[in-house]
Amino acid sequence: MRMQIVWGIVLSAVLVFGMAAGALAQEVKFSARVLAKGSKSNILILVKNSGLSNASVYEFELKFTQGQPISAIARGGWENDRDGNTMTFTTVRSPIKPGGTTIFLVRVSEPASSAFEWTMSDSSGNRLDDG
Repeated sequence: MRMQIVWGIVLSAVLVFGMAAGALAQEVKFSARVLAKGSKSNILILVKNSGLSNASVYEFELKFTQGQPISAIARGGWENDRDGNTMTFTTVRSPIKPGGTTIFLVRVSEPASSAFEWTMSDSSGNRLDDG
């Protein structure tokens, strides 16, 4: 009898944990990380899309709140456009798929004091994440 109670408790715990893990997995729709590092007049930006995401990044936008972007390049099939303090990267052939990364290099006027806000969008222009 005591062994049946123990197994009942263990089975209940496994079921509750499994349901909670399933609910958490369903809540994750998009998760990205943006890491920036500056040197001289360049800012190197690494964008990583979580492997748990269900969307790919087709557009990455940087809006500088301090400093001015001058030019940019991106690895892996991305075009860029600058409009004032905003630098927009759009994929030509390689979106950032779940689990994928892309590196952007932005030349700025004042790297030591530069600051920016970022947004990411999917192929339909829907905002996925920002920071």
